[in-house]
Amino acid sequence: MTRQRGMAELLLFLAASAIGIYAFGRGLAGFFGNPHADPWWLPVGFAALWVLAKQMARIQDRWPRRNRRNRPHRRPATTAARKRP
Repeated sequence: MTRQRGMAELLLFLAASAIGIYAFGRGLAGFFGNPHADPWWLPVGFAALWVLAKQMARIQDRWPRRNRRNRPHRRPATTAARKRP
């Protein structure tokens, strides 16, 4: 990933987060005592949440994985007490 694309994804993440927080705050305000809640903001909030989920899924697919051959072999941890010799 290039630096320019990384910055663009960071800005997309920040913008979608801010829009989602604002939209859910406006859409769910009726539950918190504001008599003038605007439920039309809820689809905007869900769209922002969808953008964030798609971005996280794509980034997780590109996450570097450890190579099994390069890892040292470790014995599995046991919870049972070992016998003393």
